This record gives sequence, C-alpha cells and structure tokens, in this order.
Amino acid sequence: MTRSIAALLKRTNLRNLAVGGGVYANVRLNRHLLENTAADAIFIFPAMGDGGLPVGGCLDYLLQQRGPEEWQRNRRVLDSMLLGRDHRAEPDALAAAFPKLRLSPIRESDAVVAAVADALVAGKAVGIHDGRMEFGPRALGARSILASPTRREINDS
Repeated sequence: MTRSIAALLKRTNLRNLAVGGGVYANVRLNRHLLENTAADAIFIFPAMGDGGLPVGGCLDYLLQQRGPEEWQRNRRVLDSMLLGRDHRAEPDALAAAFPKLRLSPIRESDAVVAAVADALVAGKAVGIHDGRMEFGPRALGARSILASPTRREINDS
C-alpha cells in the first residue's frame, strides 16, 4: 500500500490523498501512510462499504463531464457525516413500530449514562441514538447497541 500510494503521489505531484474502502478503516495503515509517504493529509470517506461506491461513481462522473476546474470551484466542506434520519422527531411512531422497545424519558446526560450502566449490569441490551444516524458503517457516537459480552444469551434478546 505504501509503495502504491507513494508512486501515485509522485506521479500526480499531489500532496493530499482521498481514499475509500474498508481497508482504510485501519487506523494504523492510515498513520503509516501519512508517516511514510509524501502525503500531507488523508481524507478517508466515511461510507467505507458498498454504500460509498455510488458516491465515488457520481463524483468521478461529474469530474469527467465538467472537468477539474469546475470540480475545484464547486467543492464543499464535508463537515458532518450525520446524514440519516433523526428519530428524535417522532419517538412515538418509532416506539409503536417496535412493541418491545421502551423509550427512556431521561434526558439529562449524567442520568442517561447511569440508566444505561444500570441496564447493562442487569443484563439488558441497550440501544442509544442521538440525532441523525451516521452515513457509513461506523458508529461515531450517534448510534450504538450496547450489551454485556459475558452473557451468551444476549444475542437471543
């Protein structure tokens, strides 16, 4: 990977690298690339699986159709990957769709942490979401399912 990326950077005379795909979920690889190539920065597209492929295809199509000058002019900062639905807007509809789901009325951060810890100690699985869901396969704190790994039967819940 290092030799390939180094050769690409040398051939293109570029210093910023944008990559996609599951292999770039490897933090050690990304650090190694930064430390051992001429790259000044690496952008890893957050949708590292099949969901990111159409985005790359569309971007490549636009580059081919409109050229690099317009491409550069129309770039925008990607400041958030929280692009999914926000279920906070309709909690009652969400609860109605899943009869076993119980919504917590707790809203204070410290109280939420304590309630989650209590549920985990009691052997329950807990789903947490805060705002919109992330685009891509990684939970970045907006959605998580937590359970004790010491209980084999938790997968049956």
